[in-house]
Amino acid sequence: MPGVPSGRGCEACRKQKKKCDQAQPSCARCARLNIPCVGGGVRRFKFMDQGVVVKMAVNRKTDPQPQTRAPTPRFLPSSETNAIANAFVCMMEVTDVRYDISCYGGFLKQVPSRLGTSPVLDASVTALTHASAALYTRQDHVEVFQKYGHGLSVLRTALSNAHESHSADTLCAIYFLMIAEGWIMRKYDICAGHVSGMAYVLNILAAKKDPDPFEQDLLRTLCLPVLLVSILDPTVKLPTSVMRQITVAGPRRPILNNENAPIRSLQVTTFAKYPDLVHHPELHFSDLVATYQQMHLEYAILRRRLDTTTVDIAAEANRVPNLKTMRLQALFQVGCSLVLTLAIILNRVYHTCDPLEPGLDDDLNHFCRESFTLAEAALPHRPLGSSPIPLNLTIAWAVVRDAHLREQIEGMIEVYEASYIKTPWKASAFLLQQHLTQLRLRMASLRQSEDIFRTVTNSSFATPS
Repeated sequence: MPGVPSGRGCEACRKQKKKCDQAQPSCARCARLNIPCVGGGVRRFKFMDQGVVVKMAVNRKTDPQPQTRAPTPRFLPSSETNAIANAFVCMMEVTDVRYDISCYGGFLKQVPSRLGTSPVLDASVTALTHASAALYTRQDHVEVFQKYGHGLSVLRTALSNAHESHSADTLCAIYFLMIAEGWIMRKYDICAGHVSGMAYVLNILAAKKDPDPFEQDLLRTLCLPVLLVSILDPTVKLPTSVMRQITVAGPRRPILNNENAPIRSLQVTTFAKYPDLVHHPELHFSDLVATYQQMHLEYAILRRRLDTTTVDIAAEANRVPNLKTMRLQALFQVGCSLVLTLAIILNRVYHTCDPLEPGLDDDLNHFCRESFTLAEAALPHRPLGSSPIPLNLTIAWAVVRDAHLREQIEGMIEVYEASYIKTPWKASAFLLQQHLTQLRLRMASLRQSEDIFRTVTNSSFATPS
């Protein structure tokens, strides 16, 4: 678990165990060796034993300085539940953007107050906090796998119980164990098995008449990974009840543009449309065109906001940028990456339906170059602060036409894979390529049928000479 802050030297000096002068934009050693200087002045955390973390959390209660933190249950300091809750809170309090778990959902702040009442939630949180330590230290321990295995065992028991399998705590546990597996196995891979399990419990949760705020937040958060997977894999579908609940409840505004209006491309209701637009574009062509044009405009807005934030951080070169600014930059990078991923997919689907539409190939080249540039800028935020970047690079690699740019993108994917967590990127690229090929054949068949129908119709109305 994260504990006391460690040194602020850059990554290169830390690896060589050399003293770093933390100069900006490059320390003296990195400048002399002509190597990238990354992480200078960034506050880091050492990982400590669980008991030490609990002791620190208890001592903080006597700290006279006001602190903002997630609500925690009021149990005796010696209780096991209190230890689990404090470990989770400490994980959420990490100020290093690279290991900031806030990207996994706003409902996380409500988790500590729910601990102690659900064995499956307790076991999944324990697995997640131990996996977080493994991710940070890049070291495997037997205990990490034991906690993960125990979490799976408790989850199987919960799913076999009619009452527990319908609870929000069980759904949350599935999500946490999915995240923990990615950290432990060192890969980002939302497999169909996990998604099917989430979709099953989401369907039950959406059927509840009066969901509490935690359940509503959980529903909005967890439908996104299911929808994202369903865009590439048509066998994955979000149940109708969940789709209806999304439409009724409505999404929260994830990112705001300059006019204080929501970025519609990243709203849950818009995400719900993407599978149909990608898999059945012939039935939703006008909506596809409108969504693509809107996405084109909104990417420009997000990119301007990202550039402004990056300039603000550069202006703070003589001191460490504050956490709020760093998180904002990472947030806009994630937003841009998601929009680029979806824009590239819709671009190729649009092109398959209407190959003569001018500008689509130029748009594709622009989006793919932007994906590479964005990935390069987001390198310091690996692994969690730039988690959507590998998927964006994969989609760009699958369809890019410029051979040199394709080679650059593949090289960048390898750089991201070197940062501990890997992605099954070739499998995802193949899924998209396969879908586009099948769609191209289907559209060609439709055009041929339309031509035949038009010929027969014209012949039947022709006047005999």
